[in-house]
Amino acid sequence: MGAAELVVNATADRHGRRFRADDEDLPFPLDALRPGQVLADLVYHPIETALLRGARDRGADVVDGLGMLVHAGRRSKLKRWTAGPAPVAIMRAAASMALDPLESA
Repeated sequence: MGAAELVVNATADRHGRRFRADDEDLPFPLDALRPGQVLADLVYHPIETALLRGARDRGADVVDGLGMLVHAGRRSKLKRWTAGPAPVAIMRAAASMALDPLESA
């Protein structure tokens, strides 16, 4: 993993959404990450996972899972339903607003 330019977390639920800052059950040791790597965490709830925080603290560039959620919706049959392109910016804002109250739950 140390030589990889991109690291993607696509692990099961317990390795994503339920992480807390003090959780030691991360999918891999954070020491395996280095500055300059890109870590993409496909988890979108919470948007800011312990894995993302740890990677950022180690100098990696991070990408949260909200974009994956939004673009999966965009790639669905939305165009067929609306006869137009999916409004990605609006979808992202709506998803972010919907997830915000869940962050504190």
